Amino acid sequence: LSSHPAVAAAVVAPGRDARGDTRLVGYAVPRPGHSFDPAALRAHLKSLVPAYMVPAVLVELDALPLSSNGKVDRRALPEPDPAERGGTPYVPPRTPGEEALAGIWQDVLGREGVGAEDDFFDLGGSSVQLLQVTSRVRAAFGVTLTVRDFYDAPTVAGLTAAVEEQVLRELEAAMRQ
Repeated sequence: LSSHPAVAAAVVAPGRDARGDTRLVGYAVPRPGHSFDPAALRAHLKSLVPAYMVPAVLVELDALPLSSNGKVDRRALPEPDPAERGGTPYVPPRTPGEEALAGIWQDVLGREGVGAEDDFFDLGGSSVQLLQVTSRVRAAFGVTLTVRDFYDAPTVAGLTAAVEEQVLRELEAAMRQ
């Protein structure tokens, strides 16, 4: 996070989402003359680290809180809004499949208003929650998503397309028998 040219100082710390689950929160102080752009910071981070290491929420600070010995006082970092979307604009689900998958994500992630273009990892999804989603998708659609599917298409729309593709393949295979 600190390697981005618009960031003067930064720290990443664990935080809590609306359900009380742990998620990564990035705190950044912009350099003078630079604006705070969560989408640009997130894109920068995604080019450097795996998706699970990108903070679910990025918070702008005027300065990092410091302890008396000059180190970052992590206990003084502000709690982010538990409903923070991670800077992604809301796009409502457009198909019944997207609605069903968004509903599964809402239940598993404890979030309201999951949209078609929301990224599982940007919403704070963890590996444990990923497994919960795959289990619910298997029960609802009869198909198995892989971890790779989440990394290849981490949005509701992308995973819905992967689910629908698997359903079609299985139907075609059944029709050939």
